[in-house]
Amino acid sequence: MTIIYIRPLSVNAGFQGRRFKNKAYKDYETELLYLLPKPKTMLKGEINIDITFCLEKKSYAKSDVDNMIKFFIDCLAKRGYFKNDSQIVQIIATKLLSEKYCIEFEFNRASHFRN
Repeated sequence: MTIIYIRPLSVNAGFQGRRFKNKAYKDYETELLYLLPKPKTMLKGEINIDITFCLEKKSYAKSDVDNMIKFFIDCLAKRGYFKNDSQIVQIIATKLLSEKYCIEFEFNRASHFRN
């Protein structure tokens, strides 16, 4: 499990209008890319990801867990954890009340088949 101490950014806070990333997103991306450790190797094939967004009390009740996923996944791809987010077949996302803002994440190989 990797832990990054950063306040998660919501999709609602990261766009101006419908299509343009705003300064809050650009600042978040810059800081997150700096904090993310460089992956040893790029993940190939289908993958699962488990993400926990740790939120302080003042923002916990107002935050939607689904709105925090997109930007984080995009930054993981940009940092080189995987080539494209289409490789992700399962996301387990949790919102957790915490004393400090952070994001915890872990990858697992996808192992699902349906006949």
